[in-house]
Amino acid sequence: MIRKNASVAFEMDCQNALQHGETACTHSYYYASVLGEGKAEILEGDEKRCTP
Repeated sequence: MIRKNASVAFEMDCQNALQHGETACTHSYYYASVLGEGKAEILEGDEKRCTP
């Protein structure tokens, strides 16, 4: 699949928190998010190794 179309995207949420309110319409939800896009690359041999 990556060889046919290497376009990729991701999304992550973190630091989630529910904000309580006095009434239903004053409740809220806080979060931080990051989005990204790019091209995937298939690694071969030693390129696949994760080095610290």
